[in-house]
Amino acid sequence: MAWLEGLTEPPVSVASDPVLPLIAWTDLVPASTSFDSPYKSPVDTIRLLPTTPPPDAAETASMVVEDVVVTLDAATCASLRARTKERGTTLNAPLMAAFLAGMADAALKAREADNAGVRRAVDVRSVCAVDLRARLGIPLRYMNSSSAVVPVHASFECTEGGDAVDGAQLWPAALAAQAVMLKHIEDGEAFRLHDITKRGAFAEFGPYFDILCLWSNMGVVKATGIETCEVHLRGSATNPIISGHPITTGGVLALTLTFSPAHHARPTVEYAGRRFLHHIHLLATA
Repeated sequence: MAWLEGLTEPPVSVASDPVLPLIAWTDLVPASTSFDSPYKSPVDTIRLLPTTPPPDAAETASMVVEDVVVTLDAATCASLRARTKERGTTLNAPLMAAFLAGMADAALKAREADNAGVRRAVDVRSVCAVDLRARLGIPLRYMNSSSAVVPVHASFECTEGGDAVDGAQLWPAALAAQAVMLKHIEDGEAFRLHDITKRGAFAEFGPYFDILCLWSNMGVVKATGIETCEVHLRGSATNPIISGHPITTGGVLALTLTFSPAHHARPTVEYAGRRFLHHIHLLATA
């Protein structure tokens, strides 16, 4: 991006102490950042509707988010890395595609009763969390909320019965979805939410987050003596969007699917997790 040209030093002072000072990264977003019109996705999306009527507001207010964790063994992770390297991309591509496909499978399963005919393909809208540290000149050893999201979408072929995503056809979809994400990053889309907030145009959040699910990209823990690591979030169960949070440690990957029990039944999320693993194994052996 043009505003990074000539940048040789981080725009913040970093102490030598391991505990770095808090950085208000939104202050580093170029003042010229703006968007001509609200974001509009080129595709519609399948939606995962609640299987039962949600609790009333008072009951929902007392509920907290829950999660389902699925684990990918080291051998499969190594195979997936090899297949990914062969295709000249990053692990985010197959992992994100497998998650979106697994969530699409859960949505298809929940809508079996009202599916008319055989579905040939399914479209998914999502957003992907992206790391802004390099773009904002923040040291890579600095960890805080210096992240944002960019839109991503994917189109999947269905099985012959039309009741699930055809995992054997996922690599082309994975590469296409990754290209969408990278293009949005290059175009500065990661700064849109900051722009919306700065302008107070909060109505624009609605269409932006009219999505099936949220993908949180991949974290890596490199530390001696830690065999596995999981992500567990806590908070109010008001958000209907199911999110996926992968993290790898020592070659083992754990994916946490975080959801609101006020909006989704645990078996639905468990099914999405199983389908994620199903698709990953196909991607790792393709």
